[in-house]
Amino acid sequence: MAISFQGLVDSFGAEVLGVDLAEPLGAEETAAIWDAFHRYSVLLFRDQKLGPRQHIDFTRAFGPLEIHVQTAFLLPEHPEIYVISNIVEDGRPIGAVDCALSWHSDSSYMAVPSLGSVLHGVEVPPVGADTWFAGMFAPYDALPEAKRRQYGALKAVHSYLRLQQKQFPDRPLTPLQREQAPDIAHPIVRVHPVTGRKSLFLGGAVIAGVEGMPDDEGVGMMRDLLDFATRDDFTYCHKWRPGDVVMWDNRCTLHKGTKYDVDRHRRRMHRTTLAGN
Repeated sequence: MAISFQGLVDSFGAEVLGVDLAEPLGAEETAAIWDAFHRYSVLLFRDQKLGPRQHIDFTRAFGPLEIHVQTAFLLPEHPEIYVISNIVEDGRPIGAVDCALSWHSDSSYMAVPSLGSVLHGVEVPPVGADTWFAGMFAPYDALPEAKRRQYGALKAVHSYLRLQQKQFPDRPLTPLQREQAPDIAHPIVRVHPVTGRKSLFLGGAVIAGVEGMPDDEGVGMMRDLLDFATRDDFTYCHKWRPGDVVMWDNRCTLHKGTKYDVDRHRRRMHRTTLAGN
């Protein structure tokens, strides 16, 4: 079966048909997926049977990988994989639980944010734990010209410290983690390095303010812009099935997780991250 693409929603996203990610990709398949990645921003691959090594190899076909700052949840022997899970083994959680419940772009708090992410549903709850995605090209295009100019002249402050304090107040960052991820300002409007299109670059809990503004005013402005950019017509809700793999472009999309019954259902997700450029 030849590789093909079927749209998920009007403004972005596609399901990829006719590819087995457990097998090494050929040059034509790699090029087709990479082209679709830039065309659709979010790609869905159903019914994939990936081990950690195959997951890493697939991601690495598109560039070097990034290692997460939160080293406690890296997969033993495969630190390229960050684990999201409610499973406890030997008295300790193997992954992050109920993390990333606000809109964000992975690693936006780094000086060079990540290029993209690949998330594999290893164990998936029967209900809940959906992932929402928002494409950021369409909201930018929908802004009045005056707003585009206003936001295009501003930078927002992304803070891993603020994010950690909101999500995990009982788990303070180590001095090394704070050194690796100090607060950083990024343009609110960024130009995609491949397509040349302009998009919004936003976040929820990670945003500490806007350069040149009082913190409360900047956070309020960013909250209002985020509300606009994540309207129903700009979003897609992915309901996970076991074996799903979703790949997305962090440079022009946002995403967030949703809650599920962690006391009744196991969940295990493996994520790799493409280093930014």
